[in-house]
Amino acid sequence: MNIEIARVFNKPTRFEGDEPSSVFEMDEEKTMRFEGPLCYNVVAEAIPGELVVRGRLVVKMAFRCSLCGDFFPKKVEEDDFSCVRSFNDMHEVVNLTEEMRESMILVFPSYPVCRPDCKGLCTQCGINRNTGTCSCRPPRENRWDALDSPEVREKIRR
Repeated sequence: MNIEIARVFNKPTRFEGDEPSSVFEMDEEKTMRFEGPLCYNVVAEAIPGELVVRGRLVVKMAFRCSLCGDFFPKKVEEDDFSCVRSFNDMHEVVNLTEEMRESMILVFPSYPVCRPDCKGLCTQCGINRNTGTCSCRPPRENRWDALDSPEVREKIRR
């Protein structure tokens, strides 16, 4: 997104539009994919020496669930985008694409889950417990088994 300083100098101006999802430079990412452009609705104003931009950014995505591995859609929103950039020349054009990109990446979920009650995968056979059941039994938890080892028994006798 390019903003001409002269156009917004001492005059708040609204900018609405979108940038292609390729601005994220994440085409090789296997845990997420973009399902739409990066949409912006911002207000920009230049005051002497500084360009101030505030607004909202939105992108439609699909994330891989951290529990079951299925992709699910999610709209990622940054309602408080703000950016301040210095400038030297009134005829300068400022590109804010990098700031928008970084701001959005920071609000991506770090541990995406498809739904709050996701059951995940069976740790033994790998079946998705949200879509099917398996006959695996949960592993028997016996925290005291370590005490039955010969080495520990010998230490206990002393």
